[in-house]
Amino acid sequence: MKIGIDALGFENDPILAVDACVDFVAKNTDVEFVIIANQDVINRTKNYNLNKITFVQTEEFANQHDDVSIIRKSKNLSIQIACDLLNENKIDALFSACNTAIFVTTTFIKIGTLDKINKFAFLTTLPTVVQDKYVYLLDSGANKNVTGFDLYQFALMANIYVSKTQNLSNPRIGLINIGTEETKGFDEHKQANALLKTNNSLNYIGFVETRNIINNESADIFICNGYTGNIVLKTLEGSMKTIARFLKTEYKKWFNSFAYLTNKHIINKMIDRFDYKTRAGAFLLGLKKPVIKGHGSSDYKQITSCIKMMYDALKNNVFTIINDKINNMDMKK
Repeated sequence: MKIGIDALGFENDPILAVDACVDFVAKNTDVEFVIIANQDVINRTKNYNLNKITFVQTEEFANQHDDVSIIRKSKNLSIQIACDLLNENKIDALFSACNTAIFVTTTFIKIGTLDKINKFAFLTTLPTVVQDKYVYLLDSGANKNVTGFDLYQFALMANIYVSKTQNLSNPRIGLINIGTEETKGFDEHKQANALLKTNNSLNYIGFVETRNIINNESADIFICNGYTGNIVLKTLEGSMKTIARFLKTEYKKWFNSFAYLTNKHIINKMIDRFDYKTRAGAFLLGLKKPVIKGHGSSDYKQITSCIKMMYDALKNNVFTIINDKINNMDMKK
């Protein structure tokens, strides 16, 4: 198993990506890494144990503020090289935390979607109030504009992924809307709602509201366009971080010290459960090759979690199973 790592273009020090790979190899001897990095990063690894790690050098990369026009100006961006390696089967999968717009455009151009899929989408894993129970959000950032049929295809792809990986034979699917009434939403919501209702192989429960995402009381899979999904994702992440920060601040006050001692285990449990960094990657469902996207602000913990998610998916042959099933499905409107 060989995983490609685009170590350039995210907000933090790229050496963190190398650190994550070195530590992961030390614990998992059946994986190799090909890291796309610049000469400065490579020079800083002289004292590293680089067993099963190789580098591909480039000085060109897209930062978080670059426009997609940079793709036309350069052919040697780190994400472009990584996609080429994947297409040439020199790596089995790819991780990148680069600029999302450039990432989406490059992977679409260089790798492409499955023949029966109009648009690939980001699948994000979200924690719930139930221990070890997760829900899945698709799309969490790849597509701003979608049709009802796109949303229908997102539901089909997510259903296959969750059924195959999470021991859920009939996951509940909900379509995110501003209310559960069938009259609400835009044309694409109503079209997708009608299509999903006609597919008896899906456990479609109708429109759902975002307030029910982490309480485990409605759906296992939440479907929406990427613009809505990204707002949902960042709102949840920001809310959890704010609540954790608030609790830490309040419990540091001397008059709350006894309450902290008696409640510390509950507080730590909550913080750990809703720590998005433990499952920080978004799989690209509908793409021809296995790719996972990390946050632009990825740190060591987030990169490690993305690598672990991809490692587990490759070991279980998840993408081959999903892609084969999609290719054999009737995707007609």
